[in-house]
Amino acid sequence: MIFAIGFLTINAQSYSQILQADLLEVTGKTTESSLEQFVEQPNAEPAPQKLLVVERTLDAQKAQIPQLNLSVTPPDNRLIIPKINKNIPLIDSDPQKLMNANWQSLEKTFQEDLKNGVIHYPGTANPGEVGNVFITGHSSYYPWDSGRYKSVFARLKDVEVGDDIIVYYNQEKHHYIVREKKEVKADDVSVLNQGDGKYLTLMTCTPVGTNIKRLVVIAEEV
Repeated sequence: MIFAIGFLTINAQSYSQILQADLLEVTGKTTESSLEQFVEQPNAEPAPQKLLVVERTLDAQKAQIPQLNLSVTPPDNRLIIPKINKNIPLIDSDPQKLMNANWQSLEKTFQEDLKNGVIHYPGTANPGEVGNVFITGHSSYYPWDSGRYKSVFARLKDVEVGDDIIVYYNQEKHHYIVREKKEVKADDVSVLNQGDGKYLTLMTCTPVGTNIKRLVVIAEEV
């Protein structure tokens, strides 16, 4: 009992997200993701174009100009998962810190970067390139840690095959569709394999609050 209470206390932030999502599902309520705007709908009809007749006076001209509906590209790199309503900074670790570093210093660098978002694993493909864009983030972490993204992947398990994932990288938009979801052993490095297609892999620890296994979501760029 003491262990269970301690476990839930340490991982309260992550399990509160999971519980809220489960309660909504049980009650039949849904919350529309505010991030669906980032997903382009296939075969969508283009907006009709109308010829703009210019009025004579300046005030009339201002009144007749419609509001612009433009997609704004974020200035930083972002990972967007509409299914779980996440819009997360995507961090590239400083290569100077990684060169000739031992595992302990690498781990320290990664943990510092995870305070600011999710990590684009060094040495894997960049979005848009042939290969595997490998991204990892916390599903839960110590509550006393100063990071804001300790539970960012707590609900990654809710992402299913067919769901959308959007990546903004160097101010270019990349759209992925989830093709596979699986669990692997903690020491399984095959998830880093690059391959011949354009893929995105998301990975986090599972079950939430442990590091027994890794939950892996694999998506393909479309």
